[in-house]
Amino acid sequence: MRIIGTLMVAAIPLVGTFVLLWLSDRLRARGETRRLLQITVTDAVHGALGAVAAPVVTRRPGGGWRVQMRVPAGRADLAAALVGVTEDVMGRAKNGSRAPFEIVLLPTEGFGIAGRGPLAVGHRRKSVEPLAAAAR
Repeated sequence: MRIIGTLMVAAIPLVGTFVLLWLSDRLRARGETRRLLQITVTDAVHGALGAVAAPVVTRRPGGGWRVQMRVPAGRADLAAALVGVTEDVMGRAKNGSRAPFEIVLLPTEGFGIAGRGPLAVGHRRKSVEPLAAAAR
């Protein structure tokens, strides 16, 4: 009985190590799947419509995928085309799985280049009038 207890105590670090390795591999594979899916959606959108949107693919809390894109307001034609291309790619990417996907279109108002934050408020454009007046 004592030998079995000793073997179990000795096996706990090995089992723990294998569980942690399995978990890290699983998380890496999930991240790689997300990146590959994002690249696939981006390539499809850029191939069909040009560089009009930058899709961001994330996991949904309840499972499945969420694809977010920023679209200029008043461009219903562009939004419809983006949804069509994204649905086509996500439908092919599911490969028969029942994982749902969600497409989220966000407005581009108030965002600077690549959505890095709001545009400078109160920023005045530099004028050439003082230079022209000084040149006279």
